[in-house]
Amino acid sequence: MNTVQFDSDFHLITPKGTLFVERTADAKMKIVHQTNASYGKEIPLKLINIVSNTEQTITLLQEQFTGKFSTVIDVALLDCGLYMLVTPKDVLKFTVSPMFTNIQMCTVFTHQIHSILDQIKELPYNWLHLTPLPKSGRSKSAYSMISFDDYQLTPAQIQKLSSKNILVDCVLNHIAPESKLLESLEHSYNQINCPYLKSAIVMDLHLKVINYFAVAKKQNKDKIMTEIRHMLDTQKFYEFELFNVQGTQTQHFDLDYEQVQIPSLTRFGAELNFKYLESKGIHPNDYDQVRIQYNNFVMNRAHNEQHEIQRNLEGSVQYQLDQKSSYILTNYFCPILEKGVKENANLKFHKHIKALEQECNDYQDFLQKHGDLFKDVEDDKYIFAAVNGWVMGPAIKFIEKHHRIYPRRALIGWGDCVKLNYNPKLTELAAQYVENMAKLFQGLRIDNAHSTDNEVLKHCLQRARKVNSNLLVMCEVFTSSQDTDSQFVQEVFADMKVQEIGHSRDVQELCAFPTIHSVNSGLNVIGDFEPSENKVLVRQAPIMLYDQTHDNQPNGQNQHGYGNNLCLAVTGVASEGVGYGTTWGVDLGVRQQIQVIDQTPCYPKFKDFAMTKIKHMLLKIKEDLVNYSRVYAHNHGEFMTIERQNPASFESYVFVIVPDFRHSFTKDIRLKFEGQFQHVVFGAKMCPKTAVDHEGQKLFEQFAIQNDLGVFSQNSQLVFDLEMKMIPGTVLVFKKKVKEIAELQKYLSEKRIYIKSELSKLNLIQMKLFCAQHENEDKEYGMGKYSFHGIDPTICGFDGIRDCILRNGNSSSVAANLRQGYWLIDFMVERHIKLGLNVQEFDKLLVFIKDSVPQSFQPLAMYMAFELVDQLVDEAICEQCRWKFDPVRAKLLRAALLLIGFKADYANVDQNKWITEEFDRTVQNQLANDEPESSQSTVNALDSARKRQVRLVWKSEQQAILSPQKYLSVSVSAGFPHFFEGMFRSWGRDIALSITGILTNQFQVAARCMLVSTAALIRHGLLPNLQDNGRMPRYNCRDAVWFWISSVVQYCQKYDASILQDKVKRIFLSDDEADYVFDQDRLQFVYTPAALEKYGSDKTQTIAQVIAEILEKHLTGIHFTEWKCQDSNMKPEGKVVDAFVDENGFVQGGSVHNCHTWMDKMGSSDHFGNRGVPSTPRCGADVEINLCALFSLTYLKDHLKSEKVAQWQQKLSKNILQFKVAAGSVKYLKDTLVSAEFRPNYLIGLSFFDKAFLTQFKEEILSAFATLLEPNSIGMKTLSPADNRYCPWYNNNDQSGFETANGFSYHNGPEWVHCMGRALICLKKIGETELYEKWMRNIRRFVMNGAYINGGVKSLPELTQSNGGFCYDSCVSQNWAIASVLESME
Repeated sequence: MNTVQFDSDFHLITPKGTLFVERTADAKMKIVHQTNASYGKEIPLKLINIVSNTEQTITLLQEQFTGKFSTVIDVALLDCGLYMLVTPKDVLKFTVSPMFTNIQMCTVFTHQIHSILDQIKELPYNWLHLTPLPKSGRSKSAYSMISFDDYQLTPAQIQKLSSKNILVDCVLNHIAPESKLLESLEHSYNQINCPYLKSAIVMDLHLKVINYFAVAKKQNKDKIMTEIRHMLDTQKFYEFELFNVQGTQTQHFDLDYEQVQIPSLTRFGAELNFKYLESKGIHPNDYDQVRIQYNNFVMNRAHNEQHEIQRNLEGSVQYQLDQKSSYILTNYFCPILEKGVKENANLKFHKHIKALEQECNDYQDFLQKHGDLFKDVEDDKYIFAAVNGWVMGPAIKFIEKHHRIYPRRALIGWGDCVKLNYNPKLTELAAQYVENMAKLFQGLRIDNAHSTDNEVLKHCLQRARKVNSNLLVMCEVFTSSQDTDSQFVQEVFADMKVQEIGHSRDVQELCAFPTIHSVNSGLNVIGDFEPSENKVLVRQAPIMLYDQTHDNQPNGQNQHGYGNNLCLAVTGVASEGVGYGTTWGVDLGVRQQIQVIDQTPCYPKFKDFAMTKIKHMLLKIKEDLVNYSRVYAHNHGEFMTIERQNPASFESYVFVIVPDFRHSFTKDIRLKFEGQFQHVVFGAKMCPKTAVDHEGQKLFEQFAIQNDLGVFSQNSQLVFDLEMKMIPGTVLVFKKKVKEIAELQKYLSEKRIYIKSELSKLNLIQMKLFCAQHENEDKEYGMGKYSFHGIDPTICGFDGIRDCILRNGNSSSVAANLRQGYWLIDFMVERHIKLGLNVQEFDKLLVFIKDSVPQSFQPLAMYMAFELVDQLVDEAICEQCRWKFDPVRAKLLRAALLLIGFKADYANVDQNKWITEEFDRTVQNQLANDEPESSQSTVNALDSARKRQVRLVWKSEQQAILSPQKYLSVSVSAGFPHFFEGMFRSWGRDIALSITGILTNQFQVAARCMLVSTAALIRHGLLPNLQDNGRMPRYNCRDAVWFWISSVVQYCQKYDASILQDKVKRIFLSDDEADYVFDQDRLQFVYTPAALEKYGSDKTQTIAQVIAEILEKHLTGIHFTEWKCQDSNMKPEGKVVDAFVDENGFVQGGSVHNCHTWMDKMGSSDHFGNRGVPSTPRCGADVEINLCALFSLTYLKDHLKSEKVAQWQQKLSKNILQFKVAAGSVKYLKDTLVSAEFRPNYLIGLSFFDKAFLTQFKEEILSAFATLLEPNSIGMKTLSPADNRYCPWYNNNDQSGFETANGFSYHNGPEWVHCMGRALICLKKIGETELYEKWMRNIRRFVMNGAYINGGVKSLPELTQSNGGFCYDSCVSQNWAIASVLESME
């Protein structure tokens, strides 16, 4: 399937280049838009048929999980032609072409087709290519037509061709010189309408006379070139461009010489372009100086061009002498009219000049006797028209004046073809001609298309397609590159171009053809597994691949030996994505060159040679190969192999080809092939040629069919051998099959239920071990990250390996690693053993692949396996969590697994400091209610090859994993990779805001452990921001404690309030720094002996008591200076922490010197003066703190049974609406009571409430989505763009100003993902489902596009720049970002 991808802004991602789609019976084209939130449920696009000028609507619909919009176009239902898919921001053009990959075509001259009309049905071709249907002119060249409508074949003869598909040549570029069409001057390029050609016309007549005597007198090159040089020196053709002026140049002007002069038809007759000179501001008094300057320019140019003209003519002379041609110099111009005579004067002039030439001895004699002829031409008695031809290098409109192709003799001209100059009348005649051909035949070949006027050609082909919607149009096009060729083909409404395989010079070049179109497409290589959606496709125009075309030397007279008549044909048939063509006579061993300018019989009727029988077999193969779309070609040095594989059955045609590049050798070939040999299709080799006289022609029987050329031996289930003699001109075709892939597909189908079952039984810790571990976590088990040498997983476990395999194609180092050995499979099985994971069905799958799949197909097999198991992991997680299946939701939880840890040194709080016996029993009881399968049953299910010692290791590890101690050590990293290890792993507010989303709603025991252990850290009525495992936490944080209490309340609401009675050991019972000493060795605070005596050894409190203390401390007021604060970015006054409850129940705190909420960026730039200045102090009553306080107090007032709490709740409930504010029509909640800044913080607080409460804030919630987001946002702006301080980006290394230096803009505009998550929670609760789904598109797309490769992740980041732009300084995976979005998906 062709896949077209647009990015979220509707700019085209792929394909690059030009897109052509073959209209097969099952052809489809998928349109994918990685959409954003600015679009509705459906996206209508216009699909315009440019040929018929009709349009239809294509509607993109949202995919269920990916966040993308897509649709599939059934190409088989479209007419052929050029289409335009119009999107809001871009336009995709694509061509729907008739089926061509089944074509085996033969070129036949139209003037000879009548001799084989009775044999048409028997020919081994499904298409015939005819030269132009109109009759030829005097030269008898098939491409020098006398008219557009005088045909060589009768209607009856044309009818006999109907048993074959016919493609006919159309010539639009030129016409025979004697054509009546040229009686109208406007139909050609002549000296009347193109006076700049006059000098070239006169020169051409002189060269025509020189040519006559060179041929007649058989002059050698030196004699001819002497005559030419003398002619150029004496005739001074440049005089036709000069002004009639005398004098010396005394001034210089800046001139465009193309515009200065108006060409003349006489020597020294040039005229000035006065309008141009006026525009340049040149005074009339200076016009003579302009004329003199221009004359000097022309004479200098003429001097330089004369050397070029001599080189060009010398090359032509030498070539034609070598070829022993009937002419030496080609005419550039043909006489078409004589002054005063209406009829075409071509024949008359040629007879006249020939008679004059016969009266003379040489060119000089002709000048003396008949100089008046040259005078007549200079006086325009005869009108000469330019001939057509081609120019070396990129295609140009070489007739145009500025190229000076004709005056420089730089054209490779066709002297019998006058170039047509199109006008409306001539365009209509040409369109009628092409239209008639489209009515009569199935295809057109546009001769010399690149030199044809584009607009004329487009008009003609548009007319043709209207009368034949299934028309196949092939162009002969040679521009400057494959890309420009393809653009040309598409722009003129054509389908394909011609390419000749016969130009290959050796096996290496020949071996490129079978895959040339596949490689360009980015698809169809055997063993490839990467989905087309992941590729940036590059498309080019399809190719009709000819082994030999007319007008080229036959094999045996060039670099190819005769054996390549067979080898090139087989290569053409075996090549993928192309049609194949040849020329009549090649099959019959015709040895002379077949030329279009010679219409005498050059080949006989069809004869039943071995080669024609081979072509019959090749035709059947070619038509069958339509279903064998995968290809691989290999150059073995002196021979090559091509394999074409059916991707459904994994059956292949294999072509062993020994080309004949005119060197003979015989050598034994021994090849190994993967799969099972089936049978030989045919074999053939070159044999001693046998001459056959047939209908007056000498033909050569040069091949023999021999099916026993090779010996096959199946040496194992997976591999078989071929032995054969390598003789030039030998081909062997056989079929094989790789049945193991089909067996793997069956295995996957049968075992998926068992694999899923065992995955569903993995608990939280086991699923983490299986999916996502940090390298240091895996090292505890003696494992680590696997390396693919250049493409490496970011993490350990299934998820990292998965992305390396699923995101990298067949040519990557990942695939190379899988093909070269079984290291990955052995590594993964060993890892599962060492980590004690019960995934034996998955391990058996890996072993099956190792033992049963050929090595070259290992990447494909692993892709299939990992794609399935990845889906099964998602399904298992969703079932465990009792979710409706949603792969994005599952992937986010898998991203969270990386951040969840169970190492003792990762613990949220050191177990020795907080755990109580009572809580330990609580955890054990809860785990007992969810007992996993015994480790012994797991061991018994292992493959029998595993040793007893391995089983014991596994069993012991399994038991260790299930220990309650693992859960008691649970922690959540703030983010990856910046905050994964050490003292910076655990952050109070990050944990508090993430527990519900990634633990509470899915993993009750782990969540309970986290919530209870956090309570051990309470001091001053606050929780620390940086927890540091309880060693040296920092309490510069006013909001974390309220987020934690809110999360405890959420836990109670989901389960029950028993957690309030859980007991925890307090680390800090005193808020007085004097009660502690700092242990420099352990880097932590410890009680003084006096404090131990004062507070006693019992540090245990219930969670309810801890919360009550927090509330009491706030009511009485909190005031302290941070202990041992070494923060160099803070001023002394900034280290003071304050929090209290005012008379209205609002929680207040902070100062202008600090920033004690999550927006905690402290300036650090001395240069710009923001060091010690908080970027967002937010002092006073912060909206999210007070909303969390209200949420918590509303629940706790009944459980704590405190009158103070009840009164506090009542006040806060009454006054909370004071945060509401309106700025014009925009309603939102103030960021603090004294600051009307529009920030998303209120959404954090609101997200804890139920729908009933949120209804009164619906407008404010919706305002955030309207104001703080852009179409591609996955995060929410931290400050309104209307604010003067708004900055759309964050750069921690910035040095551009006070507001941005050293990342000062961290929370003043950049888009934070956890804010988006909180907003989505609110949106979901108030019932705005459609708006919720719109914004979730961006998040779904972002997650599904991510990958754990080379440092990347499949997760959600901390923040982005505006409109979802990548932020280099952001954590790539952030816990509260993941958690908030997961919570919104409840």
